[in-house]
Amino acid sequence: MKTNSLVIIAGLCALMGIATAEEGKAKAAKKEIAPEILEKYDTDKDGKLSKEEKAAMKKDKEAAEPKKEKKTKKKAEEGAGGEAGEI
Repeated sequence: MKTNSLVIIAGLCALMGIATAEEGKAKAAKKEIAPEILEKYDTDKDGKLSKEEKAAMKKDKEAAEPKKEKKTKKKAEEGAGGEAGEI
């Protein structure tokens, strides 16, 4: 009886280990970087983004965000009938 229980427990532990390994692979696959981003920012062409390459990507993203805010504000003003603050 004890032997059967130990075999069952060992089998379950093995299955849990396999499931955990598969989950880790799935998470790693989600972290893949889009090819167009690699093409633009991966200057050393190693397939990964270094700290410097990530910083360049972040800088470009931050530079693009104020443009979005200006467009949104302009649309809001147009929808309100002109200048901001008019009643």
